[in-house]
Amino acid sequence: MRRRPLVSVVVCTYARPEPLRAALASICVQGVDGVEAVVVNDGGPDVAGVVAEFGDRLPVRLITLPTNKGLTAARRSGIGAARGRFVAFLDDDDLWLPDHLSVALDGLDSGLDLVYTTCLVADRVHHLGSEEPVSARYRFDYPFDAALFDVTNMIPVTSVVARRFDPAMLHRHDGVQDDWAMWLDLVRGAGWRLLHLPAATTVYHRIPQAASMTGQAASTLAGLRRFAAGHRRIHQRWPVPNGSRAGQARRLPFWMYRLVEQRHSAGHGVSHYYYERCLPLVAAAVTGRMTINAAVDAMDVAVAPDAVEEREQAAWRVLA
Repeated sequence: MRRRPLVSVVVCTYARPEPLRAALASICVQGVDGVEAVVVNDGGPDVAGVVAEFGDRLPVRLITLPTNKGLTAARRSGIGAARGRFVAFLDDDDLWLPDHLSVALDGLDSGLDLVYTTCLVADRVHHLGSEEPVSARYRFDYPFDAALFDVTNMIPVTSVVARRFDPAMLHRHDGVQDDWAMWLDLVRGAGWRLLHLPAATTVYHRIPQAASMTGQAASTLAGLRRFAAGHRRIHQRWPVPNGSRAGQARRLPFWMYRLVEQRHSAGHGVSHYYYERCLPLVAAAVTGRMTINAAVDAMDVAVAPDAVEEREQAAWRVLA
């Protein structure tokens, strides 16, 4: 009889074989027994060869979707195929540091439903085994706060380990902000208990590239508006009292989107990390450490590129 895995790691991938190879390698160094990977190829080029490279180090099952379905469908497929007691998530272009699973599993020993660790937002590719520290100017290190979570997401999917669940529990989402929507379904819909573990164990690659800095404004604005619409739909699905701190703070993400759209439309630069820079302002407003109006005013600076980004964007414009 085949032994049930302890942890199933759902790895969604699309047309990125080299980052996928690095992501799978980061699972192999976790030092935890009973781990399987469920790789979901979301309609991209064949990755069977990459998966086969890990056959002697990691049980890997490959699911290949016939067409590109998007992250929501890919994750649902992976969750549905998971056999482990717990399920974890790792996108193909991100990494786990070697102690991620051990830290998370220790946290789950207390009977919690889901834990998430601190996630480093890398501005350069971090290579597994490198002696250099992760180059990260920002991080997601927010203790769980239900009111903040009702306003916006502060939990990167790569940092989550949870008890396995039936994907049928999840509402049908359109693929925008799908990870936040998934956690809300579990927290608000199923009463799950969450805990943030402060150890920094995951790397979320958010690397500025020429395409994102010099791309057509229309396509950038279209994506921005899609995110804002998805944010609004999630708020509508999970209403809060208008007079509550969360209710008052819910306008802040849309002010952020508006400021970014205005800068794009005017041809001004936008920080690649505008969300990471605005999130602390939203958190401060929700917890009462900052007024809503003060957070609104501070966002003007937060969405604009800082001096380092200004130099980078100027260099990309010269090369374009």
